[in-house]
Amino acid sequence: MEIVKKTKVIDQYLEKYEIPSIITDVKKYPFEIHYYKKGEHICSYGKPFSYFYFLLNGKAKVYSLLANGKSLLYTFFQGFDMIGDIELAMGSLRPTWRQFQM
Repeated sequence: MEIVKKTKVIDQYLEKYEIPSIITDVKKYPFEIHYYKKGEHICSYGKPFSYFYFLLNGKAKVYSLLANGKSLLYTFFQGFDMIGDIELAMGSLRPTWRQFQM
């Protein structure tokens, strides 16, 4: 994972996706851009989220590994999407899914 904290780049994404219309007082929150490689895990089951995520580009999948070695796909995220909103609303930053991978 690569982390970008450049204000100019972040401000461009905030404007492009109209984040201030979703989050009030957006400037008081510490936004970062995280770049993940394909296949890299963003979150694993039982480990807390470090962030509330906005997926800006690419795809992510949520799945669990079964005892027989197969995987069970729950959902895909793609384009602009929010990840962790359910956990945040429930007051827990523990993922409700098994794995979250780019």
